[in-house]
Amino acid sequence: MTYFPVFLSVVLIVRNESENLRKILSEATEKVSKIVADYELIIVDNASVDDSVLVLQELCAPGGLPNLQVYSLTKEVDRDTAAWVGVENALGDFVSVFDPLQDDLEVTPQMLEHAVRGVDVVFANNLTKPPQGITYKLAYAGFDRVYKYLNGIQLSKEVPLCRLLSRTVVNFILRHPSPELSYRLLPATGGFSKFNFDYSAPVELVEKKSVREALNRGFGY
Repeated sequence: MTYFPVFLSVVLIVRNESENLRKILSEATEKVSKIVADYELIIVDNASVDDSVLVLQELCAPGGLPNLQVYSLTKEVDRDTAAWVGVENALGDFVSVFDPLQDDLEVTPQMLEHAVRGVDVVFANNLTKPPQGITYKLAYAGFDRVYKYLNGIQLSKEVPLCRLLSRTVVNFILRHPSPELSYRLLPATGGFSKFNFDYSAPVELVEKKSVREALNRGFGY
């Protein structure tokens, strides 16, 4: 296994996963600790209504897992906004963002290989997608096509949530007046060197999204 002498911050977005949090974070700790010199796991709880916060408090207590930061949101937001909460508080040389139900941490070494060679932004697109309602699919696909026509970027493939950013990129976004909005597209359009790759991994069944969420995410760009 490739070893990287870097400090890696891993942002994980969770919601209503109290029964699975120990497993998710234990596995993440095991995988990440083996491939980098230093690391931190930044957990962003997206306004869970189950016992997730209690579980996270236990995991942060003495005898829990090492190197954890936890941010608990009081109101549910879209995944990009939740991700930025973690990114702006990250300390690492590189910052990666994952949804543990839809992305696979096994791609981290591949992402780091490109990053340590000088690539500023690495995007990893899981070709396996969670099931969603037909109305949501049509709404998001329609916006995806319109955005590509107007801007030349296909959001679903070229700007997925799963990404790895250099410290240079993170610091650049922090200087913007609305960094939580800039985070969404600046890595892809700010003149940074970038690399995209596809992979396939199983995904967990997640809560189906509404058409309103699809439109909100789209117009947020």
